[in-house]
Amino acid sequence: MKKAKTILVILMLVAVLVAASACIFENASKIEIISMPKTTFTVGEELNKDNVKIRITDKNNEAKEYTLTDAEALGVKLTGFSTEKVGTFTATISYQDYSATFNYSVVAAASDFAGGTGTETDPYLVLDAAQLLKAGNNGYEGMHFILGEDITVTEKSPLFKGHLDGNGHTIYVESGSRLYVWHNVVDATIKDITFNYSGNVMMIKYALGNVLLDNVTATGSLTTSSPNTSAFIVGLGYTWDANYNGVDDDQPDQADYGKRTSNITFNNCVNKADIVCEDANAATSGYGFAAFIGQGFNTSEDCTYTFTNCTNEGNLTGISPAVLVGNSYYVNKDSHQTINVNNCKNTGVLTGVKVSFINKQVGMANLMVNGKPYTEADNEIDDTLAVYVQDLSTNISLNGKNISFTVPEGLTFTKARVSAVYQIYNKNSGINWAQEFNVTDLEIKAGETKTLEIKNYRVFGTDSIEAGLTKVGYNVYLDEANGKYWHDNSRTGDYTTKDTAGSQVSFAVLLFNNDKLVAVAFDTTA
Repeated sequence: MKKAKTILVILMLVAVLVAASACIFENASKIEIISMPKTTFTVGEELNKDNVKIRITDKNNEAKEYTLTDAEALGVKLTGFSTEKVGTFTATISYQDYSATFNYSVVAAASDFAGGTGTETDPYLVLDAAQLLKAGNNGYEGMHFILGEDITVTEKSPLFKGHLDGNGHTIYVESGSRLYVWHNVVDATIKDITFNYSGNVMMIKYALGNVLLDNVTATGSLTTSSPNTSAFIVGLGYTWDANYNGVDDDQPDQADYGKRTSNITFNNCVNKADIVCEDANAATSGYGFAAFIGQGFNTSEDCTYTFTNCTNEGNLTGISPAVLVGNSYYVNKDSHQTINVNNCKNTGVLTGVKVSFINKQVGMANLMVNGKPYTEADNEIDDTLAVYVQDLSTNISLNGKNISFTVPEGLTFTKARVSAVYQIYNKNSGINWAQEFNVTDLEIKAGETKTLEIKNYRVFGTDSIEAGLTKVGYNVYLDEANGKYWHDNSRTGDYTTKDTAGSQVSFAVLLFNNDKLVAVAFDTTA
């Protein structure tokens, strides 16, 4: 009996002591962090709360010290601390109306890069393609990187939001199919670096925000059967590109053009790469081909492209090649885009039906060249650097669902490349969307006529999804039984073909004689 009473008394004393400990916070007047031994953490590292010391002072100016572990048991809260992402952050320790903060940094684990902590003075050291890929895939926003060696890239990085110092090194980009070093570059700097191309490869698909390319050189050769061609940047990105994760099907409405102010700047950049663009879209449907920017997108916010001391030394071959900005009806006097050109020049040979410094179809009201409003004279290419090829467009006949093309007698050529771009039509907005395209060799001889069947592209709705059609492209489904394709850009069923005859088609044939372009033909259905 006495033993039971003794245990009861002890339990009551413990309860009183615990209550007393908790009560010290009822009159708290200040919380201080008196010991924070560690403020730099690697990704995924936990905070050792036993090493964090805080001091609680009440309104009678009496103070007690606790570890963060003990303090949390008494009601103190820690918020804002996470090591999921690289960067510099602020965390808060609080109780009732009082709080204290501390700054901390999260850096990549040592195994992610060859060295460095990601700061401007101590950048992450990148020695191979896998480390460059990690810099783009793991959310290292605002971090600094430096190349320590030349590297070869064969895989696209979805996103880059950092600052890369090439340190005079070269990134070799090699692929037989379409490959970008980065799909999207957002609020980034890339400087002192060379990109060497081999195949259907490019540097950046979309740029968004404040992007600076400084002392960047492109070399090698680029042959592409795709629209939107350039050695540097294809064009301005969509809003959702700022957080692109590489999965196209996860993206929202793709008609959401870049709703943020962007400044895309080229300083002391040189293109030495020879580029051949075989695609019909680059001439007939608003897509572009140029050494520096293939095309710009219309945007609801201001966008400025600035070129300073930039030079094209590469040979550009296609239907309508340009040096700085390619053909785009998105860039016009009604858009929010400005192009500033300062002390830029061309020394490469441009071969096509039309050649220009800034594509002649870019009707910019807000285009400035060397501080003065643009004139037609600013668009001219020196006669010694312009090669105009024969235009055989009158030899094309577009009849319903078929295309006929005739090569005149006596024309010498060794290769014919045919390109067809299919477009769909938004029945609500009236906007044409260029979607699927193909470029293939055409077996044809001088004096011969070929007739090609146009595949009828149509849009899938609920019925085609339920039918279980085979997916053959990005939101493109094949109805093999009827020989038709179905497409829905926003996955809402709002798209249909323009009329019963089929979708709009852009068609081109490029004739080469031992890799030298000698003639082209192109046309578009109504």
